[in-house]
Amino acid sequence: MRRTVLILSILIIGLMPFLSACDSGETQELIYWAKLWAIVHDITDADGNPNYGTVTRFAIGEAFGLGTTGDEEGDAAIDAARTLNNIRQAEDEADQGWEALNGGKHIQEGVLPHFNKAIDMRPDDWSYRNGRGIANLEDMDNPDGAKAAREDFDKANEIAKRSGKPEEYLRMLKNREQALARLVAIKNDDHAVPAKEVYEEQSSTYNELYKLTGDKIYLLLKQQADTNLAQGYYWTRGTDN
Repeated sequence: MRRTVLILSILIIGLMPFLSACDSGETQELIYWAKLWAIVHDITDADGNPNYGTVTRFAIGEAFGLGTTGDEEGDAAIDAARTLNNIRQAEDEADQGWEALNGGKHIQEGVLPHFNKAIDMRPDDWSYRNGRGIANLEDMDNPDGAKAAREDFDKANEIAKRSGKPEEYLRMLKNREQALARLVAIKNDDHAVPAKEVYEEQSSTYNELYKLTGDKIYLLLKQQADTNLAQGYYWTRGTDN
């Protein structure tokens, strides 16, 4: 059954601040389109302030069981709002997954279920694959964790490349690089070390970023990851060190 137009129209307005930081290019396009539609159809003014009279007019159509706003673009905007709400719910799950991972919760029980839900809701969003991949890297209780992580990272690569936009692939790599760096920083703050595969993934990601951008900072960061590997400053699966 269709959700009320009133709620979905408000979603177009209310979800913008929450979703503005999302990485996906698809998400940014939806947000831009929904904002523009809301202004053109007098749902909001140019500053994003809602016009509740117009929103109520859309709600009346639903109350009488019409199931439509009477406006094809309006119905399309409602579909966009549903999509944005789906993204918001997936982002909530991913945020909980990151919080659990960074807080040291059991990965199989407290971390992966959140990323799994996010991926189920948004299977073509590479950011959730990156998140679950990093969680799998850190899952020292799973001997196949590194393999599972590789599958997630490969899938994230595939999704980003499928867009046909080089900047989307670059954005995906930067997302992964930043997440890996954040994980290593948290480990250092806790006087702990990450899994060996974290540094290996860092080295590979920094190398790819250097090749794509020519930015020498990525080359230096790759060298640091390689140094950590050479010095054995990591956990190894199947050992207690």
